[in-house]
Amino acid sequence: LQCLTGTQVRTRVGYVDDDPHVFATTLGANMRLARPTASDEEVLDSLIAAGLGPLLSTLPYGLDTQLGGGVTGLSGGERRRLGVARVLLANRPVVVLDEPTEGLDEFDARLLMQEVRQHLSDGIVVVISHQAHDHVGATIHLEVNDGVVREARRNE
Repeated sequence: LQCLTGTQVRTRVGYVDDDPHVFATTLGANMRLARPTASDEEVLDSLIAAGLGPLLSTLPYGLDTQLGGGVTGLSGGERRRLGVARVLLANRPVVVLDEPTEGLDEFDARLLMQEVRQHLSDGIVVVISHQAHDHVGATIHLEVNDGVVREARRNE
């Protein structure tokens, strides 16, 4: 059994909480927190995969648009997508997503989860969610109620 340091865990595990923080800097800088050496093309690809293409088309300066700090606010769904875009860009072997589609309609939520599964198909994705559509395509589904696993099923 090998124990990992905090730094080692952060290089292997990506995490998106239920309210990702938007830093008071540019969109590009917000994204490059996940991978500082990422090219503009890689950043844009991750944003589009996370469903932020429509938002990108409205931003006056693209990746150089200031976010956070009251300059350019994002909705809850856009913040979640930004968090997902960061984790897609980081491309960690293990990803934990906490309520990734909260605030999205079912159609957009399904598209987002499809992109996540496609981009992270070689890794492990753990989704914590109250949304039934978030586990479509999952290989294992655990239902937890009051801290007890009530149902565990393997999807083939």
